Amino acid sequence: MWCICREARKLAASVLLILPGILTLGCDRSPPVNPEVPTEKRILMLVEDVDDFSQSEKELGRIKPLFVLGSEPSKETLLRYMAYRYDGQRAVQSGDSATVAVIVKDAKTGNPVGEMQWSMVKINGVWKLKEAPLPAS
Repeated sequence: MWCICREARKLAASVLLILPGILTLGCDRSPPVNPEVPTEKRILMLVEDVDDFSQSEKELGRIKPLFVLGSEPSKETLLRYMAYRYDGQRAVQSGDSATVAVIVKDAKTGNPVGEMQWSMVKINGVWKLKEAPLPAS
């Protein structure tokens, strides 16, 4: 009986050593956060990602994971993102929420068509888009 208890303690100790590593892997579909990147830069990087991914229909699907679950744009709205380019100007953070002034430009001409306010929230340490409105068409 003594051997079984000793083996069980070893197994329990091994599980306790491995478990924190497994839990940090998580199941979130977000990339890992680099703590050295300033918060404002992380927020503005979301706008850069939308700008990059909206340049080809093949990349459009990469925009959805940037949004909070439940607020992802529809396929039709995703296609509308292709008509514009996006330039994040200022990020204003308040706790786990932020807004960004985004200059929206016509993708073909590069002419500004308006300034939109995009809202973001931090979920499990990762910034996500809550709303990223487009100009009225």
